Amino acid sequence: MARLRPQESKVLAFFSLASQHISVAEAARRLSINPETVVRWSIQTRLWLLDLDPQGNWEQRVHLAVRYAVIPADRPDSVPLTTPGCRCSPVCCGTAQAGTTNEVPALLRVCPLCEQTGLPSQSHPG
Repeated sequence: MARLRPQESKVLAFFSLASQHISVAEAARRLSINPETVVRWSIQTRLWLLDLDPQGNWEQRVHLAVRYAVIPADRPDSVPLTTPGCRCSPVCCGTAQAGTTNEVPALLRVCPLCEQTGLPSQSHPG
C-alpha cells in the first residue's frame, strides 16, 4: 500500500471492507484488484494494527482474508508457537479469545505474523 497515492480511492474502499465478512474474491472484485493484493493488504493492515494496539483488540476486528486452523480434539491445549511473537488465538462462539476453549476440535485464528511467514499450515495444527 505504500506505493499508492493517498488520493487513491482503493485504499479507503479497502478499509471499509476490512471489517466485513466477505470473501477475498468478492473484495478483489469490488476493488478491481488482484485477490493476492487483498490478502497482502489485509496482513499488512493487521500487523500495523498490532503495532498500534498490542492487545489485538483492533486487529481482531479485521475479518477480510483472515485464516483459521483447526485445533484437533486430541490436542486442545497444545498450540505450537514457532513464529517469534506468534499471536494466534483460539476462537470460541465466533469471537477470538486469549485462552483455550472448551469446544474441541476448535478453530484457531491465525495471526498475521504466522500468516506473513507462510507458517500456519506447517506450524499450527490443522
